[in-house]
Amino acid sequence: MILKTIKPFAFSIVLTTVACTSTSSQKNTIQEEETKESISYGIPREESELTEEQQAAFDAFNTLQTSTDKMNRLYSTFANTNHPFYPADTNFTITQSEFLTYMEQFVSKNCQNLSKDIRDELAKTAVAAQEVYTVLFCNTESEHLNVENGLPSSGTWVIPNILGRRDVIMVW
Repeated sequence: MILKTIKPFAFSIVLTTVACTSTSSQKNTIQEEETKESISYGIPREESELTEEQQAAFDAFNTLQTSTDKMNRLYSTFANTNHPFYPADTNFTITQSEFLTYMEQFVSKNCQNLSKDIRDELAKTAVAAQEVYTVLFCNTESEHLNVENGLPSSGTWVIPNILGRRDVIMVW
């Protein structure tokens, strides 16, 4: 009689354990997948192919950053890097044509070892990566900053997350 009572009881314990383990395992798998999906670290999961124009823009940035008169005036990092001069004092959005104007000023000042024609062509090609750019402006003397007459061409500009692939830093 005791065996008859123990068998169904043991069987129900085994079923309950299997059901709980299975449910717990499924919950853990679902939670792991949700966590993986929610953490992007600012890095695109599936990088799309760059167009020829976008690749040419990155190539132009590469050429410009190795052609500055002084090191570390223009350089690239991984996208969404936490830079040492953060937090930004302010930020602004500029169009491709506005960025071209400032890029031409920047390379004219900082890439004098290149001819004017080459500087202008590289600047034009570099800014063609996107239509609109966000600029994070970092300046140690921000209390003296006046942007009413245009955007600041001093301090440090961080142009983050260009095409989800890199940040570009311009030290004026």
